[in-house]
Amino acid sequence: MFTTFDRHLFHRFLYAFAVLFIASVGLYAVVDGFMNLDDFQKAAQDDGSLALLLVMTRHYAVQSSMLLDLLGPTVAVLAVMATLGLVMKHGELHPLLAAGVPTYRVCMPFVGGMLAINGLMIANTEFIIPRIANELQVTKSDVKDDSQPVDSQYDPQTRIHISASAVRLSDRTLLHPDFLLPSPDISADPQMISAESARHYGARGRVPAGWLLKKPNPSFDSLRLSDTGHRIVLADESGDVFIASSVSPAQLYNRGGSYRYLTTRDLLKRIQIPAGSGASARALIMHLHSRLTRPVITLIGVFLVVPLIARREKMSLVQNVAMCMFVLGLVYGMSLCGTMLGQAAILKPEIAAWGPLLFGGALCAWLTGCVRT
Repeated sequence: MFTTFDRHLFHRFLYAFAVLFIASVGLYAVVDGFMNLDDFQKAAQDDGSLALLLVMTRHYAVQSSMLLDLLGPTVAVLAVMATLGLVMKHGELHPLLAAGVPTYRVCMPFVGGMLAINGLMIANTEFIIPRIANELQVTKSDVKDDSQPVDSQYDPQTRIHISASAVRLSDRTLLHPDFLLPSPDISADPQMISAESARHYGARGRVPAGWLLKKPNPSFDSLRLSDTGHRIVLADESGDVFIASSVSPAQLYNRGGSYRYLTTRDLLKRIQIPAGSGASARALIMHLHSRLTRPVITLIGVFLVVPLIARREKMSLVQNVAMCMFVLGLVYGMSLCGTMLGQAAILKPEIAAWGPLLFGGALCAWLTGCVRT
């Protein structure tokens, strides 16, 4: 049960998290806004200071969702450290310890608060970021145009090579695309199909996912398709051509970072049907592991902060905070190094992602004897 003091700590933790996060977003907005003021003025079309302020407010409101995903775990652990540090500074822990309440029981509101923050970050990752992914990736000077340059690649299932001048994210459309049909799997000889545009449609019942090419050149009747090709390349009643493909628009641009805007379900699909180089496939796997380990590492952060701030040996709060920052930096640094080593294929993704957590968990258990009682 949550006691009055539990609710007091819980509210102070949420207050500290909100203050630290808003301060981080504000600092980012000040620095980034100063460096890109010309781009914002171009986006506001010189309509005055109010229009400029509205453009900047909307931009950083959208960016705050991505900042929550990036900074949320770190800010949450810092909020625990700040709240517990204030508790120690004001001597609020001594009466509870004198009454026989264990230190870890006193700090259980931090665990509840961390679970609540993790729930917020999961909802942000799964529901908010995928919906505003287009706005997160457009330039500041051209917020109305979400076109992105295309990274041409092969379809991993059909080996059709897809390229285009740009991909428009708002309506999932390729501009001036080229589809190279391989031989002899799809056509009698390699054939290039160009079009004015190609829009992507997801799978619907028995109809597979693929691209609908507008004004194709050459036309469908001119194509020399194999039996397999007739099942992949289909004619539309209006003369357009539909090409079944597992490659989605998100896989054709910014392969090094676009996966961050996917839901976990879409990320799993991308891993099951990889496209691109082995490095991009490893990046997908490591990002999936980072999502799975994020709630665990934030809880490990809580159980590292408690014994290091409320230490039995050292009464100096400054020394305790310094030691706590050092240990947290060590554990989180190991996690970042593991991610880099996993993406570089030096370590297996499972070891790279979960190894630092095993070290952090063992360190938490070892530090339980240092907590003040």
